[in-house]
Amino acid sequence: MYRKIVTRAGTAMLLAGTMIAAATLTSCGAAGSRAATQNSGWRSSAGSQGGALFQAAAAAAQKWPSLTADQKNQAYAIQAAVADEQTQLLDVYVTLGVYDQGAADQLKQRIADTQATMKQNGTMPALPVGGGTDGRGTGAAAPSDVSSGGSRRLQPDVGQIWSDLTADQKNQVYDLQQKITDTQSQLLDLFGALGLLDSSAVAQAKQQLSAQFAAAKQSGAMPSVNAGRGGSSSSASQG
Repeated sequence: MYRKIVTRAGTAMLLAGTMIAAATLTSCGAAGSRAATQNSGWRSSAGSQGGALFQAAAAAAQKWPSLTADQKNQAYAIQAAVADEQTQLLDVYVTLGVYDQGAADQLKQRIADTQATMKQNGTMPALPVGGGTDGRGTGAAAPSDVSSGGSRRLQPDVGQIWSDLTADQKNQVYDLQQKITDTQSQLLDLFGALGLLDSSAVAQAKQQLSAQFAAAKQSGAMPSVNAGRGGSSSSASQG
């Protein structure tokens, strides 16, 4: 799920959420496959690698219901760690003055609600493909309304606030985003160990995670918190 943000300099940069839902499937064959085709974030990945990851995501969602409760709980535990690190990222943004407390609190609640609903419904955690940025590097135009599932409105000058941070302040954010990326990689490793993804898909997805984070940091883009994508959507495979 990428879109282009046009900067004041006229350049465009890619924007991604911290977590991208890899597939949305029902447990019934063709209908589930169509849902995955419509909703997979991996579908938009460039080239044959993106197509391969999309197919792997669809297959993983189909296999999810066959896992034991203990196996699913292992995945939920890692996803909970990602959610905790996202919450820490919001706290850092508040400390740095990028987000106000009200916006951060609403996002934290959305993160908590998403985690609770995912586990209650037995849905598969979203398969991560990118660290996520708001596309707000030096000189980036600040949008007047940035929302997460319509849950909150950020102050219009958030892009300028980010641009004005010192290198050390931005590195606080990047260090935490690196932790999030590392934890997402652990989730991919687990999906491989559980047989949801083969070794090739795990390696490709992890490489994509690392590359996107490196590119975001190099460009000075601001990591985002996509609070509503902790798991597949409500029609995802359930056990």
